[in-house]
Amino acid sequence: MRQLGLQNHVVFHGRKTSHEIQQLLKQIDVIIAPSVPTADGRREGIPVVLMEGMASHIPAIASDLSGIPELVKHNQTGLLVPPHDTTGLAEAILTLASDHTLRNRLTAQGYQFVREEFDVAINSGKLLHVILPDHKLANEFIEQSTEEDTHQPSRYQSQEMPV
Repeated sequence: MRQLGLQNHVVFHGRKTSHEIQQLLKQIDVIIAPSVPTADGRREGIPVVLMEGMASHIPAIASDLSGIPELVKHNQTGLLVPPHDTTGLAEAILTLASDHTLRNRLTAQGYQFVREEFDVAINSGKLLHVILPDHKLANEFIEQSTEEDTHQPSRYQSQEMPV
């Protein structure tokens, strides 16, 4: 990082606890997950870091690769760029930095999508409802899960994000 002059802009935090990750997510302007296949062709599924970021009201930019587009839907829940496309990645970052309307929309839609499709409590309630459709516990579980939304919007939702 020092050779590139990025030491004041990029931090590699290393291993962190769940609580430490939650605290770090409060400081993030955008979650970026550029992925590429490994030398032997292996690929990621859906990176948990993207779900965590989107669930924390952080807009997402990721590679259009493997299972990632199931979570990050281009121009709907985030922005996708082709693997290895550093220019496209830079353009996506600049787009989110300069277009706060788009950033706010992608942030809100990404958050909503993660809540509906990947929240363990909500999905457990939906599964209970399928198994026990007439049982009041299933509906109570879903209602309670959706009422317990404690996530706060990103600090840059309505203002310009620093570049």
